[in-house]
Parts: sequence; C-alpha cells; structure tokens
Amino acid sequence: MKDSSIGCRVDLGALTLALKAQKALGEAAIPSRVVKNSSSSFGSKGCSYGLQFSCSQRQNVESVLAGEGIRVKRWTQES
Repeated sequence: MKDSSIGCRVDLGALTLALKAQKALGEAAIPSRVVKNSSSSFGSKGCSYGLQFSCSQRQNVESVLAGEGIRVKRWTQES
C-alpha cells in the first residue's frame, strides 16, 4: 500500500542537489525522501534525482527551495 502522505515530487538533477534540498527541507521541518528518477524521465544518459514529499507541503517546499536558490526541473503529483 502506498504512503498517501508522500504524493508529490520534484526532479532536481544531481544527487548532491537533491541532498542539499532535502537538508533545507529538513531544517524547515518538512519531511522528504530522495529518489532516483527513471532514466526515461529526462531522456538523458546518466542519473537524475529528486525528492518526494507530502502534497500538502508544496507551497512550503517551493518557498524553501526558492530561498536556497535551488532550481526545480519538474514538479509532479503521483496518483
């Protein structure tokens, strides 16, 4: 069964960027999980990472990431 509290995702790119974003969200008390994107997500070779988080936190996530200067490649909501 899926965890319904983790339903939104941001694709960021490099693992180091995803870890930086996760740390920033943690400091703002927003739980998140680093995930590896499928290779077909961007049609590129190599690895790409992102974060999963509760959709109820989307505005807060946007604010924290913008404050840290972290650019998001794509926002998605999982069904």
